[in-house]
Amino acid sequence: MPPDALVVWNYTVKADHRDGSFTKSQWGITIPQEKRAFKTAISKGWEEVGSGRAWGLHFVDDEPAYLGFLAADSSAPNASSFIAIFDLSANTHGYPADYRATREKPPSAVRSDWVDKSIISKAKASKIGQGKRCAL
Repeated sequence: MPPDALVVWNYTVKADHRDGSFTKSQWGITIPQEKRAFKTAISKGWEEVGSGRAWGLHFVDDEPAYLGFLAADSSAPNASSFIAIFDLSANTHGYPADYRATREKPPSAVRSDWVDKSIISKAKASKIGQGKRCAL
């Protein structure tokens, strides 16, 4: 049995991404769903080597679904997000990503894997890569 990613990475649920704060992106899914998105990101290899980051998705009926909202001071205040970013560190945690911000944009290898697995369309992957608005 493979090791549990939550234990290996010491995954922490951070209250500041669940407290309704306008300065931090906010999860709109349950804690177990957040953890599932993290486990899926790690098991599928949706990481960028050397960056200390991974990207995940939340699925409903095997389709990607919105998982939270962006901070009020983001490039798109209070917009829905369907991509999570996970900071892999001694205090690993995640939050809904603003992919229009370069740091939070999934790398091309991750986007390509999503396209190859028919999770998102090539057009959506291209928009994400360009930092353009992209709805599910």
